Amino acid sequence: KRRARSSPQWSGSNPGGENGCNRWQYHPLFGGFNSQFSWIRDLSEGPWYSVQIAPGIHHTMGGIVINTKGEVISTQGSPIPGLYACGEVTGGVHGGNRVGGNAILDCLVFGTTAGKQAATHVK
Repeated sequence: KRRARSSPQWSGSNPGGENGCNRWQYHPLFGGFNSQFSWIRDLSEGPWYSVQIAPGIHHTMGGIVINTKGEVISTQGSPIPGLYACGEVTGGVHGGNRVGGNAILDCLVFGTTAGKQAATHVK
């Protein structure tokens, strides 16, 4: 559902009063930093649009257990011959949290490792 409205509550000209925040919450260089960008527009006049947002699942932690060679580990704790895994299917190496860009390195490192091990297994 889209909504459009004009809001007299925030024009950006007085960041200490119009939005109810204390002026000291704003960094003194905020305006100077933004002034270096030519693409920033004046937002003192509407219309303004807003969209409703909601959280979503983009990743799950956990997955197939592997060793440092990319070999899939059985429920008995030993490698399953000829079965390799890499990337996010393995749950990653990030522990209790995951930073999106870090997943790329995880996929590259373990993809290369698992690929080399699989090639060795086939020979």
